[in-house]
Amino acid sequence: VLDIGQGDAILLRSGDVDVLVDGGPDATVLQRLSEVRPIGDRKLDVLVLTHPQKDHMAGLITVLEREEVGLVLMPELTSESDLFRSFIVAMKERHVPVRFARAGQQLEGRSFTLTVLAPDARLRELARQNVNNGSVVLRADVREGSGFGGRFSALLTGDIERPAELHLARRWPHLLDVDVLKVGHHGSKTSTSERLLRVTKPQLALVSAGKGNQYGHPTPVVLSRLRNIALLRTDLHGTVSLAARDGRLELSCSRDCSGDLAGNPRAR
Repeated sequence: VLDIGQGDAILLRSGDVDVLVDGGPDATVLQRLSEVRPIGDRKLDVLVLTHPQKDHMAGLITVLEREEVGLVLMPELTSESDLFRSFIVAMKERHVPVRFARAGQQLEGRSFTLTVLAPDARLRELARQNVNNGSVVLRADVREGSGFGGRFSALLTGDIERPAELHLARRWPHLLDVDVLKVGHHGSKTSTSERLLRVTKPQLALVSAGKGNQYGHPTPVVLSRLRNIALLRTDLHGTVSLAARDGRLELSCSRDCSGDLAGNPRAR
């Protein structure tokens, strides 16, 4: 989970396969990518835009301009913003293939599987009133080594709010049960409902938010809901990395790092 300020940018790496989920609010994402990838690596197999808002989309435009991108996965949502038009133009100019996200789709890497859980028809309908509820939601299953049953799982929630959370809890109760939860909407009070937490049962929660942001994210009510779950935040801990290596899970942060995953990962 890259430290890009008030927004989301999450890099998934498996061998030589890289998937970037959102790009944050500006070009900071390029610097953060350079910090976690080998020098000269400018290839991204998949870019995922969870929904067309600046704090998730603006950085992806700079990524499209600087990187070789194999595919863009995005929701079938419209926006009248100039920024969204710039995003579409950047894709077309570079002839990047586009796939609309549909619930049930899967993307396979050498050691991970990404399953699209949202949006579906109901959530696209909800997105007409609130685009956050049309966010692409991904379950990531990571397989590496023989420990921890050979894998761990994470739920990447975009900015979905309570109505979308309740819908997904009804539709995908078993697939929402994960080890790691990327907290929705940067810790906004409109997301991360008690119902979602009962279904997901995460051992570790990750919040992507800007230090001292004007919205007060993550909000006290969400922090209260997460009080019994290990929590790491980009505003406090910087870029947060969770890696499967040699049959164990490891946590690392670019600033001070604390917290664990049921006592298994090692914080460095």
